[in-house]
Amino acid sequence: MMKRSSPLCLAMLVACVSQEQLEQEPEILDVSVDCLGDEAEVTAIVGDDVVNVTAVYEDTTWFAVEQSPNKWEAEEAADCEGTWEIELTVVNAFARTSSTTLYWPVVEPDTDGVEPPYGTTAGGQEVVISGDDLELAEVVLFGSEVATILSATEEGLVVLTPAHEAGSVDVSVEATGNVGVLEQAFTYHQDAEGLSSSFGLLTLYLYDPAWFSIGSGYDQLETYGPFVDVGMAFLEPTEPANTYIGAMPEPGSCVWDGYEFLPWAPSSYVLIWNQVPESYVLTTDDWVYSMVLEDVNPDDWLGQVFDVEIPVDNEALPAQTLQQTASIPSQPIMSADWQSLNPVAWGADIELSWTDYGLDGLEYTVYAINSNHDVLSEYYCTAAASDELVIVSWDELTGTIDTNQLAAFVVHWRFWEDTRTEFVHDRSHFWGRGFLDIYTRHPLQ
Repeated sequence: MMKRSSPLCLAMLVACVSQEQLEQEPEILDVSVDCLGDEAEVTAIVGDDVVNVTAVYEDTTWFAVEQSPNKWEAEEAADCEGTWEIELTVVNAFARTSSTTLYWPVVEPDTDGVEPPYGTTAGGQEVVISGDDLELAEVVLFGSEVATILSATEEGLVVLTPAHEAGSVDVSVEATGNVGVLEQAFTYHQDAEGLSSSFGLLTLYLYDPAWFSIGSGYDQLETYGPFVDVGMAFLEPTEPANTYIGAMPEPGSCVWDGYEFLPWAPSSYVLIWNQVPESYVLTTDDWVYSMVLEDVNPDDWLGQVFDVEIPVDNEALPAQTLQQTASIPSQPIMSADWQSLNPVAWGADIELSWTDYGLDGLEYTVYAINSNHDVLSEYYCTAAASDELVIVSWDELTGTIDTNQLAAFVVHWRFWEDTRTEFVHDRSHFWGRGFLDIYTRHPLQ
């Protein structure tokens, strides 16, 4: 049997609607405003029950037209160069209304518009936010904390980050009544100022094949002559003294106990970027040396300073580039030319001198050798580069050997130069140490 409607409902439709429905306000799901030339367009996405949409611009009322179910638009003349607001009102079948305010111009930070997208929990770092109409920005928030606006142009803001606990936060730009939000656009890392979280070693070896293997761990290399050795590792931020470089002897120390390798976080891979002679990629799950097993032109490397680029797809650190942070020292003027023979008088102390130009230190080892290049004794010590002279006594070198076997001395020089560069994300530093490794041979006369 067909179900029939109540005569009352047919006569008075309103009686079939609950009191809750009568009092329910119409929904405004989304609104936007755009302005080009001298015409503005307002778009409103609304609920099913909306029957009318109006927009008040200054003293003029615009009547929107339903373009498709739930979508209403109004196009009218407006001052696109000015700053204004529009009061948008929607009405449903029961004369209930909802309103919202739209502002022009619309402040819109770019989706990837925060650079760098990370920083330290201490705050106080400069960050650039790019987008449209940002010169109108009044407030910038990182999470719920207010940033300091340093400068504002139409296409960009420069702000100082506020302090915040570690984690990712939204970045919000408030202007002319509207808010542009970039969700989870900035990541705070625990501040590690003064700590070391990585180090790199770059060594240029200027070896003469005649005495290359003496005291060297690289005697199995197939090719001799100048070559470059690059190593890098990442650690959890730690005191510099506890790092590999920090454990090296200080200038003036003659005690060498070897270096203790400490645990560090695997680094996926890093790139040593340079202009000469080319780039080298290291893949590291543990301590790695990447060797250039072919001759290099020392002039391409001496005195060069390189950038270190941390790529995007690594597990150790946020992607970033450290400018001018890894170097190889220039060759100092030395009393002993590494390419020639420099005799030493029998029974005389060995004097090693050089001209300092701002290096940080020198490691040197003197080997007493026989005619077969076997090591009879060795003396290790370090010096400040500013000393410019060290003297190794004859007795120190020969007191424990049969001098009848003594044929020459070989000196292993390791000049070094340090650089420390802060990482942006947590203010820990990259400690780069560049070595210039030279062997000189001193026959007896």
